[in-house]
Amino acid sequence: MAGRTVLVQARVHSTRNRGSLAFIVLRQSFATVQAVVARSAEVTRGFVDFASSLSDETIVNVEGTVAVPQGRIAVTSQNVEILVTKMHVVIAPVDYVPIRVEDAARPRKVLKEQNE
Repeated sequence: MAGRTVLVQARVHSTRNRGSLAFIVLRQSFATVQAVVARSAEVTRGFVDFASSLSDETIVNVEGTVAVPQGRIAVTSQNVEILVTKMHVVIAPVDYVPIRVEDAARPRKVLKEQNE
């Protein structure tokens, strides 16, 4: 599967900016995969900034090449990542999302402990 070009439509689960890199966790149902936007001759700094500024729950179309990272990606359910070449917003959230998926998935015991 490594080296294949893929087109994925998914929701943005989370984003992280590391200067010339943006890491985006994409979600379809319960499956997650990491998309990486890396500054290069084809990818501008503006594209990296755009990708890292996407709001959670934004629906995007992502095109890129599948890569197998050296180590396990702890934040996703897949053992591959997508090296992004193109990204388009399909639907952006109208307003701030009042509850995050990971908050809704927390066990009640954890929520009670946090509120004490």
